[in-house]
Amino acid sequence: DGARQLRSGTSQLSDGATGAANGAAQLAVGARDLAAGGTQLADGSGQLSSGAFELMTGLREGSDDIPAYTDADRERLARTAATPVEGDAERLNAVDSYGEALAPYFIALALWVGAMAVYLLLRPWSARAVASTTGSIRTALAGYVPGLALSVVQVVLLLTVLQGVLGIDPASQLLLIVVALATAAAFTALNQMFVALFGGAGRFVALVFVSLQLTSAGGTYPIETAPGFFTVLHDLLPMTYAVDGLRVALAGGTEGVTTDLLVLAGFTVLALAVTILAARRRQTVTVGRLHPTLRV
Repeated sequence: DGARQLRSGTSQLSDGATGAANGAAQLAVGARDLAAGGTQLADGSGQLSSGAFELMTGLREGSDDIPAYTDADRERLARTAATPVEGDAERLNAVDSYGEALAPYFIALALWVGAMAVYLLLRPWSARAVASTTGSIRTALAGYVPGLALSVVQVVLLLTVLQGVLGIDPASQLLLIVVALATAAAFTALNQMFVALFGGAGRFVALVFVSLQLTSAGGTYPIETAPGFFTVLHDLLPMTYAVDGLRVALAGGTEGVTTDLLVLAGFTVLALAVTILAARRRQTVTVGRLHPTLRV
C-alpha cells in the first residue's frame, strides 16, 4: 500500500511539475505581451502629445484670423443676413399696357381680314383680260393693283385709329408704316392667289389659312407653349413675320426686322408668281373648254 501511494504521489508530483512549467511559459508570454503593450502605450502617448500640440497651434492661428467686429458691423451683418435675396428685372422694349402688347397681333389679323374682304368684292383678274391677248403678268397685276390700293387705304385708316383714337405711340413711326404696308401687300397677294387658284372656294381656303396663322404666330402667348405642330408652322407662315415686325415698330428694337420685311416681300412675289401661272393656264384655250363634256 505504501508503495502504491508513493507511486501515486510521484505521479501527482510530476503532473504538478508539468503544470508549473506550463504556467511559467504562459507567464513568460504574458510578460512579453505586457512589454509590447507598454511600448504601444508609449507610442500612443507620444502621438497624443504631438496631436495636442498641433491642435493648440491651430486654435491659436484660427483665433488670430477671427475678425473683430464692432457693434455697428454686427448690426449691419445681421440685417444683411435677414434680408431675402431680390433680383433686379430689366424689361427691354417695354410697353405701357397689355393691350398695347397685343396690338401687333390684331393689326396683322385686321389686315388679313381686310384683304379677304377686298376679294369678296373684286375678282382676282378681269374676265375681259383673260379672254383677250393680254399677257398673264399684266392680267395678274391688273387684278392685284386695285386690291393693293384698297389695302393701303385700310392701312391708313388702321394706323390713324391706332394712334389717334387708342393713343398708342409707336417706337418708330416710319418702321410701323413700312411693316404695315409690306404686310398688306403680302396678304393681298395671298388672298388674290387663293381665289385665282380655287375660285369661290379660295375664300374658304383663306379662312382656314388665317386660322392656322392665328394659332402659330405667337401673338398672344409664347409659341414655345403651343403644341409641336404649331411650332413647326410658326416659321413657315407670313403672319409670324408680320407680328414680329409690327412688334418691333411699336415697342422698339431692331432685331429681326430686316428678315421680317424680306420674308413678307418673298411671300408677295411668290403669291403673284402663282397668280400669273394661274392666269396663263386660264388663258390657254383647250378643246375641253371649247366643247365642254355634256353630263346627263
